[in-house]
Amino acid sequence: MSVTTSLTWRRSTVRGAAHTVVGLHIADNEEVAMRSTRVIAVLGTTVLAGGLAACGTSGAANEGGETSSLQVMMSPHSITDMIEERLPEFEEATGIDVEITSLNEDQVSQQLRVEFGSGNSETDVFLYRPPQDSAQFVNNAWIADLTDKVEGDAEFDWNDFGAPTREAVTSTEGNVIAVPVATARQMLFYRTDLFAEAGIENVPTTLEELEATAAKLDGDDVAGICLRGQRAQAVTTFGQFLYAFDGDWNDGGAPYGDATIDSPEAIEALEYYGNLVSNYGPDGVLNMSWAECSALFSQGKLAMYIEGDDRWPEFTDPEKSTLTTEQVGYAPSPAKTSVVTPQAFGMAAGSDNPDGAWEFIRWATSKEMAAEMQAAGVMGARDSAWESEQTAEKFPADVVTAVQDGNANGVPYDRPRIVSVGEARDAIGGALVTAIEGGDVAAAAKTANEAFQQLIDSEKTEFGLE
Repeated sequence: MSVTTSLTWRRSTVRGAAHTVVGLHIADNEEVAMRSTRVIAVLGTTVLAGGLAACGTSGAANEGGETSSLQVMMSPHSITDMIEERLPEFEEATGIDVEITSLNEDQVSQQLRVEFGSGNSETDVFLYRPPQDSAQFVNNAWIADLTDKVEGDAEFDWNDFGAPTREAVTSTEGNVIAVPVATARQMLFYRTDLFAEAGIENVPTTLEELEATAAKLDGDDVAGICLRGQRAQAVTTFGQFLYAFDGDWNDGGAPYGDATIDSPEAIEALEYYGNLVSNYGPDGVLNMSWAECSALFSQGKLAMYIEGDDRWPEFTDPEKSTLTTEQVGYAPSPAKTSVVTPQAFGMAAGSDNPDGAWEFIRWATSKEMAAEMQAAGVMGARDSAWESEQTAEKFPADVVTAVQDGNANGVPYDRPRIVSVGEARDAIGGALVTAIEGGDVAAAAKTANEAFQQLIDSEKTEFGLE
């Protein structure tokens, strides 16, 4: 095979509200517009020794020495950049030609649904968003069971992924359906200078302390805190407060358990969230998602802000913020954070090359690749990556500490885990709006619970989950 590389790669513009860290999108399924391109990478020359040391050629070459191939679907961001850069090493070590289809995240979801639903798919491996897509992929048996592969490979070291992260990609039947590449938690961002001026020596670690601190720092020019208030968008931020009050979306935390949005715990969480935001949040909070709250924090108009930890670089970036590194602090959320997997590699259940597909996933999510991705700003899924030299050089120490705390103790989901998650978020978001407005929270929670239960019952019938 000739040593050539044929690449057509266009950087694209993202509209709307999708979280980003060095181009990594986290999960709120807003409108996204990107051009689709095709990337075909052919054999290169350098071998990454560590990540490929155990990559054999079983399943890679056909009889007669012909080279096999893989079809991989991904989205253009820093994870893809790193894989594309290193891809010749994988191909040389395994003899597998890899063809990457590059689509934006929404298009990946849509394309996979079309391909898998029609039973006419050539995709072997795909980088996807488990919070949005896992329910449908599992319910329709579109995604392969990787349990034997991840648990039977000592060198791969499945336990290097924290327990919540492993659970996030494990089905209710106990099957591992994907390997995480990135993780995200909720983090408390706070103004160290305002804390000092107010004589506040300790960062809040409980909900009582959070409310008291917000009250002390709230003023005419600076709001005490900002949390999302925009209906459906607020639900993933609310999750950590729901868990902190020992509530959950469903009975027993089961994806299709009975809805529990009107439980005493959930009502208490809704009331706390509503009071905190309405009493100490900025004006117009009902119209605010992460973009609006982030802008206010960057402009110096918030004392505290709880949001996805991937936002941390922008708050001290002089091109995006008025704040400096001396003014911004990072800490674990005083609530009970979620740990979600915004990006993970799955294998198509109908792949024609499952051995080659696993070799690719194994390589792309290896310890060595995970550490290199940290250097590019990816908030990775492996515990070892957070202890690497690359992490120490890239991330502030307090960010690392907060991430490690969340990875060890977080809840592995931040929203209902059903196919109709958008409709569920909208229903639950209605109760959040009522709480912020100071309305009848119990009545709103009952209405939300009934709507959520209807979605659960409909899907249980559709997918035979009775």
